[in-house]
Amino acid sequence: MPDEETTQYAITSNAIKQCLNVLTDKTDKIFFIPGNNEWSDGKQYTLENLHSTEHFLEEIVSQQDIMRPSQGCGDPEIIELTNDLILVLVDSHERMYISNEGRSLVAKIFTFEFLK
Repeated sequence: MPDEETTQYAITSNAIKQCLNVLTDKTDKIFFIPGNNEWSDGKQYTLENLHSTEHFLEEIVSQQDIMRPSQGCGDPEIIELTNDLILVLVDSHERMYISNEGRSLVAKIFTFEFLK
C-alpha cells in the first residue's frame, strides 16, 4: 500500500473497498491474489508492501488470510469448489520475487511439479 499521507493511498484504498463491497454482497468467501499493485508502494516492490496490503484487507473484511498465498509466500493452493471443479491460486509475482533472490530454476520446477 502507498503511504497513508499520499493521494495514491486514498485512490488505492477506495478501489479495494469498492471491489470488496461488491464481493461481500455476493459471497461469504473471498480470495485475493496479490498482483503488482499489492507488492508496490508506488516506488519499489517489497514483501513489506505486500504485508501492508494484506493487513489492510483483513481489517476491512472479517476474514483472516483473505490474501492467497498468505504473506506473499507459500505453495500454490488448491481450493475444491465442487466435486468437479477446483481453483488453483498462485501468486506469480511471488515466484518472480523468489527468482530475483537467485532461486528461479527451483521455483519454476517446484511450481510445475506441484501442478502436475
